[in-house]
Amino acid sequence: MPVYPHGYSCITLTGMVNHLQGWAMLKNRMIETNRILMVILLSGMITITFDARAQMYKWVDAEGNTHYTQQLPPDGVEYETKKPPPSVNTEEAVDSFQKMQDEERKSRESKEKSGQEAAIKEQDQAELQKKCDSLRLRINSLQRPRITTTDENGNRARMPEEERLKSIEEAEKKLAEHCS
Repeated sequence: MPVYPHGYSCITLTGMVNHLQGWAMLKNRMIETNRILMVILLSGMITITFDARAQMYKWVDAEGNTHYTQQLPPDGVEYETKKPPPSVNTEEAVDSFQKMQDEERKSRESKEKSGQEAAIKEQDQAELQKKCDSLRLRINSLQRPRITTTDENGNRARMPEEERLKSIEEAEKKLAEHCS
């Protein structure tokens, strides 16, 4: 950013765009960092749950209270064995999570791309509309019977009728061709 003698800086459009792109890159890095932390957190949680997968026993004591324990009940007490939950394949879980992240990133990129394409299309449409308006104004001005023109020497002269009609015809042809 150039700095001028009076101490003020001039913010150019390019500088502003670069600044905004820098913020967008920082935001993307933060999103990626959050995703990595999420994978680490999920892996840790899955690892912790392996310890909780021990076999469970359900039994009723002499007072009629139901107990759930990981240790065998006292001798002579009837019990049911509860199976542990099925194991989780951590590699599969991480791969699935990575696939979800990739799909989300692709979706976001396609939305950004379609947004940019829409902006370009809108800009082209605005330029075409401006040209069409200019052609309509030219046709309206050529409809007047006595048109004067100025040559390169600054002399004013009346436009010949054939030239005026030819100019109207050309402008109407362009209007019909580009501005339907």
